[in-house]
Amino acid sequence: YTVVAFPVDAPDKTLSGAVVDALFAASCDHVTPAFCDSFLTGRAQRDAESGEMLDIIRSGLRMDFGIFHRIGMDDVISDLLAERNVNFVSYYSVRAREYQNALKNVLEKVYGIK
Repeated sequence: YTVVAFPVDAPDKTLSGAVVDALFAASCDHVTPAFCDSFLTGRAQRDAESGEMLDIIRSGLRMDFGIFHRIGMDDVISDLLAERNVNFVSYYSVRAREYQNALKNVLEKVYGIK
């Protein structure tokens, strides 16, 4: 994943975000395919199956919502292990409202979903 951060005092965060988004889109549409086609399936390819495997890998790539949008559940497993707690349901029920509010906040701010 590629992550970009803007300084707090960036004069126009919306414009900065739009420019970076356009650059990422152009890279995804042009640079990545060109690299894969010309190098990975060309010069670096050892056999026919390697190219097919790369196509399979690329077609199965997915973005994980949780990687980019932290809603407080980052340390659930480590917390449960540290507490020697095997009851995820009770752990979650204590914190459910906090997680739901954090998720609602992300959906509103980032995606405009209310």
